[in-house]
Amino acid sequence: MARILGTLAGLALVIGLGASGARGDEGLPTPPDGRIGGSVGSSGEGEIAVAQQQFRLPRMALWASVGTADDGSDPPHVHAEIYIMSPTGSRHRYGDGPEFGVRTLAFGLIPAEATVQIVQVRDGAYPEPWIVGGGPVLSEGDHVLTGRAELRISGLALDGQQVRDLTGVCRAPVDLRLEAGPGYLPYGGGEMTGAIDVPAFHGCGNRYLDRLVTSMVSGPDNELTVRQGAISIGKPWPDSAPG
Repeated sequence: MARILGTLAGLALVIGLGASGARGDEGLPTPPDGRIGGSVGSSGEGEIAVAQQQFRLPRMALWASVGTADDGSDPPHVHAEIYIMSPTGSRHRYGDGPEFGVRTLAFGLIPAEATVQIVQVRDGAYPEPWIVGGGPVLSEGDHVLTGRAELRISGLALDGQQVRDLTGVCRAPVDLRLEAGPGYLPYGGGEMTGAIDVPAFHGCGNRYLDRLVTSMVSGPDNELTVRQGAISIGKPWPDSAPG
């Protein structure tokens, strides 16, 4: 079973009780009244076990519009809509993660290095948020993150040689579901874990490249650990990233 251990992102959460309405931001839908926003830093590393290759994720920030769920829970459950804060030069202000390198094996034999990007699925003009909910705002509980994303491969080298026929639309959809570990607090951070299935890639330039990229990355039950830092309420960029 292929295994990916690492941090894809910090999950930005804040205390939403009694907050005034948050101001809308260019590139995001206007949040309802009673919600506030904040950012958080993230850092991480991972491993593709099938190739016994490790990778390090770049520093990344997320933005969250956070309040309480309208489900009658007592104490109130958190409801956070999470957005990636895109790096400078991106087409979109939100929803596009930074690119990073991953070393692996093609068909289990050929040394390969891929340039990977994690992006949120877009719903019209806006990215589709990842949702954190299911647990109380101020204490530990059954917090769960769910959402959709795309893995994109924008560059590929085989045995040190660039594959020039790879297009910029090489991608595979993934569904995220991560559950909070012991000690996790929405506003203070902690770990969330789960597993993702990575299906076949498509749009890589031709069917042979689709199969090549699929052999390097795709597979079921990829274990994932996410490490969240503490929230920076109302700040455009987090002060620090979790270790």
